[in-house]
This record gives sequence, structure tokens and C-alpha cells, in this order.
Amino acid sequence: MFTACAFTQDFGCIPLILGGLTFGGLGAAAGLSMLGVGADRVGKRLAYDEVFLGGPGLRSRERLGWALFGTGLGLWSVSRIVILASDHDVALLIEEAGWYASLPFTATGLAIALKSRSFRRNRPGFENYRSAAMTPSLTLFPGGGIVSVSGRF
Repeated sequence: MFTACAFTQDFGCIPLILGGLTFGGLGAAAGLSMLGVGADRVGKRLAYDEVFLGGPGLRSRERLGWALFGTGLGLWSVSRIVILASDHDVALLIEEAGWYASLPFTATGLAIALKSRSFRRNRPGFENYRSAAMTPSLTLFPGGGIVSVSGRF
């Protein structure tokens, strides 16, 4: 019976789970997810700071981020394809080189892209909040008066 496995130098064959992911791959996916959520929050905070506090603007580098992310996934994919046609000893080297070469591109690209995307999407909403204003007015006449509020809500 054939068992799909990832070969490592120390442990031999480690069974693959979820269609080819090892436990390290699941950890990397969880780490990239947390990185993406954090980058989204930073982009939203930068948009708020620019609108309300007059902070420095953020230049949109969303395309650069997605290009780096795609490059990282492409390197990882090419290394996986080359492994299928390689010897066992060479496959281990290619697997490790592909993993460690692709991870910095993938993580950096994801952070840049999601931070820029969040900034671009949240800035107009914060500008609308800033422009909301109200002006109270009091009109007095004999026997009473009127208090009214006008403005843009």
C-alpha cells in the first residue's frame, strides 16, 4: 500500500495530511492568516490617523504586494513540480530550498498588499465621518423660542 509522505532527513517519511500539507504547512497557513489580519488592522489605523490626526499618507503599493505574494507562491509551486521528477536525495534539497526561498516573498507580499488594500478601502469612510458637522441655533421671540440643530449628518 502506498502512503503519501514528506521525506525529512531526521524522521524519514512523515504522512501528508489534507492533500499534501504537512503540519509545518498548516502552521505557515495559520501564521500567514494572522499576518494578513494584522496588516488589515494596521492599514485601517493608518487611514484613521491620516484623516483625523493629519498623519503621513500611505502610498498605495497593493500591486507590488500581490506581485511579491504571487512570486512566493510561484517559487513554492515550481519547487513542488520539480520534486516529482527528482531523485529522493535531490528532492529533499529542492523541497527545503523552495520552502525557505518562497516564504519571505509570500509573507512580505501579503502584508504589503493587505495593508494597502485596507488603507484604500477605509480612508473614504473616515473622510465622510470627518465632514459630518452640526450647528445648533437658538431663535428667541416673545413668549418662547426654538432650538434647532442643522448640519450634515
